[in-house]
Amino acid sequence: MHGSRLIDDAIGIWRAGIDAVRADRVVSQAISWEDHDLLIHDTAYDLRGIQRIVVVGAGKATHGMLSGLAETFSRHALHGISIQGWINVPDGVAKDPQVHFGKAGVVEVWPARPQGVNEPTERVVDGSQRILELVRSADRSTMVIGLWSGGGSALFCLPQPWISLQTKIEITRRMSACGADIHALNEVRRCLSQVKGGGLANACNARYLVGLILSDVLGDPLPIIASGPTVTSPQPNPQRAADILESYCPGEFESVVAHLRQQTSTPLSRSSALADPNIVEHHILANNATAVDAAGTHAVALGYRYWMHAARQGEGPAEALGIRLARQMVETQASGLVNCLITGGEPTVVLPDESIRGRGGRNQQLVLAAGEWLLANAPHDLEFAFLSGGTDGEDGPTLAAGAWLDSRWLVDNRQHRATIQEHLRRCDAFSFFERSGNLLVSGPTHTNVCDLRVAVIRSSGSSVP
Repeated sequence: MHGSRLIDDAIGIWRAGIDAVRADRVVSQAISWEDHDLLIHDTAYDLRGIQRIVVVGAGKATHGMLSGLAETFSRHALHGISIQGWINVPDGVAKDPQVHFGKAGVVEVWPARPQGVNEPTERVVDGSQRILELVRSADRSTMVIGLWSGGGSALFCLPQPWISLQTKIEITRRMSACGADIHALNEVRRCLSQVKGGGLANACNARYLVGLILSDVLGDPLPIIASGPTVTSPQPNPQRAADILESYCPGEFESVVAHLRQQTSTPLSRSSALADPNIVEHHILANNATAVDAAGTHAVALGYRYWMHAARQGEGPAEALGIRLARQMVETQASGLVNCLITGGEPTVVLPDESIRGRGGRNQQLVLAAGEWLLANAPHDLEFAFLSGGTDGEDGPTLAAGAWLDSRWLVDNRQHRATIQEHLRRCDAFSFFERSGNLLVSGPTHTNVCDLRVAVIRSSGSSVP
């Protein structure tokens, strides 16, 4: 069996997982109609008396979600209901500046930040202000539908008046460089924002406020996904945020910490326009486990016997996880019980000083660490292919989704371990894989449910798949 066949299969399995969580698909599958009722999963929303539907949202997958919503709505007469809205998306994901809902109206699509730059911009702030204004205009004859996906925290940003956008960006950069996970980051960001941490819900007085969510956070915690703009409980806690910020960035951002400390020691109090907080409902449409399951189904169709695992919490350092997965590949070949490993989750990377830092992302770092371990420990007859990629098609500040390697890569790089170790030390996996031709490049996938990893191994003495 040649390595090219194995990597083709691994990529096919990876793509099947992503296809199952494609944003337009999961929205279309979740929504249906029954007379005057809009059905989302098993919840019915009676639209009699509703005159307007406002659609807002932000995230890497939000344009795909909007397309699925428009396609679903086109199959039903809206009985005079008008539609308007605004979503913030990355550049390049949409060809048209509007998505049309037939004669009912349009939703504006706002390219808010460049591809591969997962940080807010002034355009993000402008679009977020527009979203807030639309939600504030909602009354009891209005239904507000929020579309939220991974990347929503960076694409939906409206800082509190006492902090600048640049300072918010610097805080996220420094915390991320020190290995902060999404929970720590969002605990801080929720306290620095007018719209995160339930801020958008508090501005809403609609009859219904419904969140449709494509989860990119392990375990699907609603306050963390896109920093919970429509999640009113628990409220942001400035004291906890100050503790977290000080623990990751001691001696830095002292004015921000002081401002947080000056606020009440109880969770941040916010007035709410909601006539009834119970009108807020959220629907998780897909998550990392959905992608892992679908990848497994495709692996079986290709003739593989697989073992799979979707993480429910943070996975720790990417380098250590890469080594664990590499060791599993060797053990899998020896056992012969399965010949495909499928895992999903989201590890972290602690970045070195900027003066030596290269380019890459957690998936590329993970794969390079796996490759370095295999160079020293893999049996000479190991036949495999392994890849790790972000389901959104982005990995760190690069346009690659991740990276891959196979048996041929090991042969070609046996003399390069010292170079590989240096690239790992500098978090410069992108440069190494760019030269070797092992970047996994998918382009925008219109979804985002953390990372998906696939290994296929030819078992000793086996003739399958």
